[in-house]
Amino acid sequence: MVANAFAENGKPTKNTLLPVPAQATVADSLPKQKPQLSLSNAFTNSYYWRGITFNEGLMLQPSATVTYKNWFGTAWSNVVAFETGTAAFVPEFDFTVGYTYECNNLTVSPQANVFFYPSNSTHVATVELGAEMSYETQNVGFYLNPNVDAGDNKGGVYIDYGLFKSGDIDQRWSYDARFLLGWGNKTFRSYYEPVPVVETNANPMLLKPESMKSMRLQGTAVYRAGERLSLRPQLIVFRNFMTEYTLQHDNFRLNGSLTCAYAF
Repeated sequence: MVANAFAENGKPTKNTLLPVPAQATVADSLPKQKPQLSLSNAFTNSYYWRGITFNEGLMLQPSATVTYKNWFGTAWSNVVAFETGTAAFVPEFDFTVGYTYECNNLTVSPQANVFFYPSNSTHVATVELGAEMSYETQNVGFYLNPNVDAGDNKGGVYIDYGLFKSGDIDQRWSYDARFLLGWGNKTFRSYYEPVPVVETNANPMLLKPESMKSMRLQGTAVYRAGERLSLRPQLIVFRNFMTEYTLQHDNFRLNGSLTCAYAF
């Protein structure tokens, strides 16, 4: 299993611990009875999440995850080291609590996520409830991640879904490749995106919010440098399919990151 394979721009998910080495025994891979701590930090050229551009430049994204049996809790942050675009909602702090259930090839992970934007005057914090689901066959895996906002943006819905393929290359290298589509309703879209940039003579008050539609190709590799230390390069190609006048134009964007993780 690839550590943090489901993460987009370094955001944590259930797979936040280091991968189990290939030579480990079955007993070693079972959940430990005592809590485990994993620390990581991602260096990335942009923060592009769910089809929305938040930051461009040099970003630092530290996180900490505690796991106990099938439970996990994660704290994550996006910090701007050097901004080249239009900053929005900076900094950001996210907190996640979830439970992982596995049955044969099916993995289900219900989660509660708190998004905190201390510098924003109108949208300071909100809460999402969701459930990551993946089913892996011999050739390909199927992924679904629906989320519903139950806080400040009540009624906002966002769904990721698509295909993935993951596995071990050798005892030190693992990989995870994904093709995912994303959809968010108008409530979700209008909450996270600033007022659109109007490039015509149209009255901006007549521009109706549009649902968020995006696609991404995501490749992640994990290098196990030791029993506890791992390095994770990731490359993501995004495209959104917005048709209205907006900050999120219909184009391609490229995100590259390198994450260093250590498990205690």
